[in-house]
Amino acid sequence: MKLSLLLLSLALSAALNAEEDQPLEYHLAPTREFPTRTWKVSETEAKSWKGPFASALRIMLEAGFPDAAGLPYHRIRISTGNCYTGDDGITQTEGWLLPSKEGEPVFVIAWNGLIYPVVEDTGAANLKERVDMITKVGEKERASWFDTAEATQATPGSLSLIHGLHLTRLGYPEAAEYVLKNREQPLKAPELEGNLALDWVWNLYERAVSAHMRGDPQMALASLTTCKQAIAALEKTLKPVDRMFGNVDSWKEDITVLERDCERRLKSGKTGLFEAKPFAARAHSIPELIDALDRIAIPQDGQPGDVPLWESPVVKALVAKGDGAVEPLLQCLESDTRLTQSVHFWRSFSKSRTILGVHEAAMYALQSLLEADFFELASTGDSLSSRDPEYRKKLATVIRADWEKYGRATGPARAFRMLQDDAAGIDAWMQAGNSLLHKTEYDEESGDPIPPKGPMPGEPLREKREPSVSDLLEKRAAEAGKQADTGDKEAGHGRMALLSILLEWDEARGRAAIGKLAASWLENRAWSSEKTEIVQKFIGNVAEKAPEVLPVFEAMAWTLPPGDYIGWNHRSGFITTMYLKHEAALKRKGLWTDPESPWCMDKLKVRDLEDVIGYWKEQELLDKPPFKAIVARLLSDTTECGEIYIDAKNPKHWWLRGDEGSGGPGLPDDAKVGLKPGESLPVRRQDVAGKTLKESSYLSDQSQEPVLEYYWSLKDRDAWLAKVSAEFNSSK
Repeated sequence: MKLSLLLLSLALSAALNAEEDQPLEYHLAPTREFPTRTWKVSETEAKSWKGPFASALRIMLEAGFPDAAGLPYHRIRISTGNCYTGDDGITQTEGWLLPSKEGEPVFVIAWNGLIYPVVEDTGAANLKERVDMITKVGEKERASWFDTAEATQATPGSLSLIHGLHLTRLGYPEAAEYVLKNREQPLKAPELEGNLALDWVWNLYERAVSAHMRGDPQMALASLTTCKQAIAALEKTLKPVDRMFGNVDSWKEDITVLERDCERRLKSGKTGLFEAKPFAARAHSIPELIDALDRIAIPQDGQPGDVPLWESPVVKALVAKGDGAVEPLLQCLESDTRLTQSVHFWRSFSKSRTILGVHEAAMYALQSLLEADFFELASTGDSLSSRDPEYRKKLATVIRADWEKYGRATGPARAFRMLQDDAAGIDAWMQAGNSLLHKTEYDEESGDPIPPKGPMPGEPLREKREPSVSDLLEKRAAEAGKQADTGDKEAGHGRMALLSILLEWDEARGRAAIGKLAASWLENRAWSSEKTEIVQKFIGNVAEKAPEVLPVFEAMAWTLPPGDYIGWNHRSGFITTMYLKHEAALKRKGLWTDPESPWCMDKLKVRDLEDVIGYWKEQELLDKPPFKAIVARLLSDTTECGEIYIDAKNPKHWWLRGDEGSGGPGLPDDAKVGLKPGESLPVRRQDVAGKTLKESSYLSDQSQEPVLEYYWSLKDRDAWLAKVSAEFNSSK
């Protein structure tokens, strides 16, 4: 982001939020009948409009875009939403007040082209002053393509395309031009007109979805009404727009479904905040709990990500009902057409939202009850609610058949029967075994796992004999092992999972079985035929109770190169963690220093060195032996571990030789740059160590000092490293 845009954002933020940030408040729309402000057609007026938005402005105003001309400009506070929770609280911004009678709700036109009920009017604002902020800061780039939050778009500083309409209408065509300036691709009519139409329609639709999520059906219905009118009026303008950027036809279908659901909520009084935890904690019948599925408001966990409906207190309360909840939930899955207040999306900036149906919540409740996965997502944007009604009916038939196959039982009784079933398959055995153990729960504030309390769910099965649960788990692990030994990697995963379950259920039997597997793996490196990431996870999970796997860990650590490991942020995480936990039990020493080790720091290339040192920093190991001594030595090691160069034929990028594919964009205007097209410079171990320390925020003084770049001259790198090395060696 350019400095000018940052300064603009800071200036507007300071001006609009001089008071302390307000806590989230909850305000429902006072009515579903929002006023309008339509343009009175004037050819003379239309001809007076100047700039790139002039033709689009007329199209939009004739389609019902609210006309701010002649209205008082005020500082106001409005309710806004987002695609995670639906509720962004109260946004302080500026807009144009619509005429109102005393005692009636006051409405305002916001910068995103939407009309809002005013939560609070804090007085007149200076529009010219706001425009001057836009034009005086300097060259602008458009608002970030991913910054599409309603609260951002409704403010004067975001510079969306719709801002250009307001500025043109109010006589500031020069300021409107800044909205288009420096866009990645210049927009001209009719493309500009299509994009403006799409953005306005989307703003209306997304606000309706957010309002629904926070229990405000009146706001949703008001938005949907205007949205339908806009789609109809802008049909020709919207038609050329690539469906990839917004599928308006799909929105039409969704609008119909959402309107029906909002009408139902108004009639039944299901509005406002729903406190799921207190509700679920009270005694409720199964029908009452199923009725409350439409109030589930679970946010998506990242983007892309899942909407974990199974974590809803209402869903958990249904699961706790056991066998009696299965048939009502199957009926809900088959035929319930209500919506939840939870929304799934691919990315926040993508013009697509899927409001999940209560049948999807019922499906996840059934999967929890039956400890089986009947539905799999086809992609990160997929959901059961995006499938057609026939699919869910077929899914209900499959689940019912499976339930009846195991005696219409849930819980331990069902799990035991599944483990007894020779034809159930590895996945089913794994799911059955896992259901006998404590489920990992996490603290909502810290995110740390909560130690389990009480007996395991499968404890009633301890009395089973001939076969016992341990007999069955060991038998199923052996059967999975037979398939794994023929090269079936998925079966290998199953064997390790079943042995992990056996270890938790019966430590003595599990440890013995894992010992046998470890011994067989060590023969001819049989462990290497398994998926490395699965072996990593297995060893990490069982090593504490079954140290018999530690020789396998050592064999891996001293054989596989860093690139063969899997890690979310660091490939070195598994190796470092196991080394720290089990160092005393390991036979070979010097993992980081022995030249025969693939992890020897004197052999690693640039990216692997960055990975290892970065992980040590994150785990706060750099003040402990042997890590501090290793890094201190690296800071003075002038040995080359890579080479940076610029190809004369492609001077726009630099590359690292030795870490193929690693590189970056063209060099900045920096006096320290020592690299020219067609030339190369060495990258030394001390460069990598120093750069990673500073980028990883190891040293407390991060201030505004630049961090070493590999394309700096050796002289500048040496001067920078001298200071970093002195600080590191003097730190405690």
